[in-house]
Amino acid sequence: MLRMMHAVPTCTPSAPCDVVVDQDCGEAADTNNLAVLALLQSPAVNVRGVTIVYGDYWQASNFAHCFRLVELMQFHDVPVLWGATEPIVRRQDELRLWELEYGTVAWKGMWTPNATGFQNYGPGVLLPPTSKGHGAMWEGCSDALSSAACDCTHQRCSVGERQNEAAKFLVDMAKLHNDLIVVALGPMTNIAVARMLDPAFVVHAHLWAMAGSFNPPRSNFEHADMPRLSTNLWFDPVGSRRALRSDSAGHAWRSVAMVSVDASYGAPWIPSFVQRVASLPTRAAQYVNECRSPEANYSMVDEITVAMLINRSLGKAVPMYVDVVLDGASSGDTLSWQVGRTHPGHGEPLAQVYVSADVAGFYDFFVDMLKVGPAKAEPICTRSAMV
Repeated sequence: MLRMMHAVPTCTPSAPCDVVVDQDCGEAADTNNLAVLALLQSPAVNVRGVTIVYGDYWQASNFAHCFRLVELMQFHDVPVLWGATEPIVRRQDELRLWELEYGTVAWKGMWTPNATGFQNYGPGVLLPPTSKGHGAMWEGCSDALSSAACDCTHQRCSVGERQNEAAKFLVDMAKLHNDLIVVALGPMTNIAVARMLDPAFVVHAHLWAMAGSFNPPRSNFEHADMPRLSTNLWFDPVGSRRALRSDSAGHAWRSVAMVSVDASYGAPWIPSFVQRVASLPTRAAQYVNECRSPEANYSMVDEITVAMLINRSLGKAVPMYVDVVLDGASSGDTLSWQVGRTHPGHGEPLAQVYVSADVAGFYDFFVDMLKVGPAKAEPICTRSAMV
């Protein structure tokens, strides 16, 4: 039986959507932070807050970079909230044992060893602005965080017991803002914890997630041997399943949309696009031009995900039921069933899954987004810290 499928609300400047962004904010002007910036800049959404989760980097770094971004762009009414620091079940030592049996995962975010070019500093560690390493606070530490959370002199965050801060915020915002859209751009642990606190909060909200892998480009090192691996689902399989499925009482998201790896990979920082961004006179463009690591040529996966939320014509979606493998060699992989095929019926959501993207249209969208806001001012980042 086909479950009735609702759509994530259309977001327009005349009828902006209320959103909470759940994100692992990485480093200055990376794909994670630039997706948050795109949503902050857009007149089609009201960002009610950013909940921070571990992911590409450790929680402390993610929190500090996002807090600084919101501060620099002067969105002082947008709270940034501390969230989960690790998966519900699969921890780093457990992953090591899994890899001994099934093989190494190419990209594992904060757990990726130095051999890949990314430094695994450990939880709670921040790098000062003078550091040349990935994750360094090139944009400077926030004065507000120096005393309350982040002390860059000692390279530590000391925020106390704030593990459920993000989850509580998600529950509260869903009850306060009818048709809230949770934009999930990192591992889904915060959302899973929110469902533990209040299983029914999802009935007030929609889920727009960067998640799922079906037929990705095999040229990408992450998916050459693991085509069904989607990092945001893989990090925490138990949390991902809890976040996605309806529960035994029937509490389910109003709608679910997923921008898959198939759609999100394919928009790197090509020279012509870099030049377009470099020519813009705004503060937002200045943040990108000064803070983006000059050697970065990653695909703009998070940015494409939020662009499709604001402009649905940038992607092609198909309906399918989705779930996550919990254990074994395929733990964390994406499960899917086409409409009309038999699926287990254990609460798997019927999602609109975006499987392709209009890359040229996305580049235009992103440039237009950076044209909004105040003019550039005093320097934000020092490039000498990045080379």
